[in-house]
Amino acid sequence: MAPPHGMTNPVTLDVPVGLPRIINVATLKAMLGANSRDVAFRKSVDEERWAICSDNYPVDLEDRTQVFKIREWAILS
Repeated sequence: MAPPHGMTNPVTLDVPVGLPRIINVATLKAMLGANSRDVAFRKSVDEERWAICSDNYPVDLEDRTQVFKIREWAILS
């Protein structure tokens, strides 16, 4: 069952050994098993709104302030 509107299910990912520190949103979607057509959103620490991310948007796996949302999942980088 999907969470209530606006709510997300946080996800913890096991990062494969050898994966570079910086990946892109397309790689993040693949790691989650999401469809390539799924829209990804990002939220900055100082922003209140979610922004749409292109598939080539960089994801820093060591930056704990990055938050992404794909479908009902929220990914804390």
